[in-house]
Amino acid sequence: KEGRQDEALTVLEEAMAEQGTENASRQELLGRLRYDQALYPGAEAAMAKALALKPTANASENNLLLARSRLAQGLLQEAVPALKEAAKAAQSEENLVNRLDAMLLLGATHLRAGQPSAAERVWAQIEDPKNWPGGKKPFQDAHLQRELGGVYLAAGELGQAQARLRRSLALAPQDKENLAAMRDICEQTGQPDAFQQVCRDQRQQRDGLVEGHSARGLELMAAGRHGEAEREYRRGLELDPYSGRLRFNLGKLIYRLGRQEEGLRELVMAARLGLGQRDFDLVGETARIFASLGLADQARSLVRQCLVQAPEDQGLNSLLESL
Repeated sequence: KEGRQDEALTVLEEAMAEQGTENASRQELLGRLRYDQALYPGAEAAMAKALALKPTANASENNLLLARSRLAQGLLQEAVPALKEAAKAAQSEENLVNRLDAMLLLGATHLRAGQPSAAERVWAQIEDPKNWPGGKKPFQDAHLQRELGGVYLAAGELGQAQARLRRSLALAPQDKENLAAMRDICEQTGQPDAFQQVCRDQRQQRDGLVEGHSARGLELMAAGRHGEAEREYRRGLELDPYSGRLRFNLGKLIYRLGRQEEGLRELVMAARLGLGQRDFDLVGETARIFASLGLADQARSLVRQCLVQAPEDQGLNSLLESL
């Protein structure tokens, strides 16, 4: 592929030497070929010439490439006008992808140039729905925060990067694709530990919120406010669907409210989660509930499954004997 590009570039340069350089389309093609081969000064010159000849032809694409050619040479301030033109042209063209690319690159350029306030102003423009057609942003907020986290990582601003990545996780805690993309960004910028730290922070924050919902649910239960207690438990489970303790509390409540089949399903799920997480106290409590409901066989089965993992556990052995 590289050889073909070399050949194409040579042929084009020879043709332009014979036929002249006052052709915007040829200058545009020349710029792209040079950029692909990391010939950035030549790419910059060709894109500037193409835009001078036909300022409105492929304006957002051409200004973006002009800016990238300058950025590749470390010409930060020189790239800013081209990026602003790219964003403006993309808006006229209704090209949302190019507009977003230009604005993200503009903010990143300000950041690299030591102008964090200018970068923040660009981020605010991107995040404001009023700046997008119909008030609809062409991206998910979680994904934007992830990309901004990557921008700050590339600029060496670890604290700001982690804050943005934490925000991304908080906005979409169950988005596995977002999580994988976040991991890739951290690895590509040489900061794999940043991803691990953000995940730890997010888990710690989530666990605190889940515990809060659980505690409020128990208080509401004690006060006889069962409907509110159920809502608290469900809010907690939205944050952490794998909380066996919350499932257990919800199952008990639902069963007591007369929805026995639904309550039993939650209790069974709680027991499964407890087994998977080696929370044998939780499984034991669930077994006692089953036994009290006349489901002694199921109760004994649960305890035996725990004993497979912890055969010497005296509490489990005593519980099995009592059942």
